[in-house]
Amino acid sequence: MIYQESEASELRQTMEISELLEVLGKRKWIVAFITVFTALAGFAYSYFLVNPMYRADTTLMVSSSKGTVSADDPASYIDIGRISVNQMIAVTYGEIVKSRVVLEPVIEELDLDMSYEELLDRTVSEPVEATEIIRISVEAESRNDAVTIANKITEVFVEEVVRILKVNNVEIIDRAAATEEPVNMSPVALTAIAAAAGVVIGILVALIVDYRDNTLKSAEDIERQIGIPVIGSIPDFGKMKED
Repeated sequence: MIYQESEASELRQTMEISELLEVLGKRKWIVAFITVFTALAGFAYSYFLVNPMYRADTTLMVSSSKGTVSADDPASYIDIGRISVNQMIAVTYGEIVKSRVVLEPVIEELDLDMSYEELLDRTVSEPVEATEIIRISVEAESRNDAVTIANKITEVFVEEVVRILKVNNVEIIDRAAATEEPVNMSPVALTAIAAAAGVVIGILVALIVDYRDNTLKSAEDIERQIGIPVIGSIPDFGKMKED
């Protein structure tokens, strides 16, 4: 008995999938239209409305002191306590990089057409995990602008650390280098995502349209709705004459 119920359940599932595929087959023009429309909309949005943005990264090393390293004392190479202090200093310095004290002079010296808040939105300063290194990243519409701004932020930051904290414990590791390709989403990727969304939306619209359509268009529709086999039908003589 349980085996028969299982078979009946599988049969119902098969019929539901078959009916779903049949509906999508009948309404495939809806799915196709919405997919093409959303793909074109995604391409137009990414191509005409999204400006490409490039990112430049630069790194700095922070130390708590300018201590010297002795070749005769291997322990002087690795001082766990000092490294921990330096990591905490790196977190604090990362916040100073984003302060008005640093970014507003950068805007003034480079004559940038943007506010402090706009430059702040394009600037990321954070310590590299479990190190004494700070990475400063800047995004701009061109590679040259990104490199110039990132290097200027680094220079101003080092000067301000010396002026405010009276210490000289920051060393530049790498000057800024920009990405070859834009870091924001490409037109191809946006178009693909829009097309995928269009397929999903198109399927939902097709199912809704079919659900709201109460007309019977074939003998199979009648049999499915009333559960009685169709034993005959009247031909469409008008259509037969046209053929």
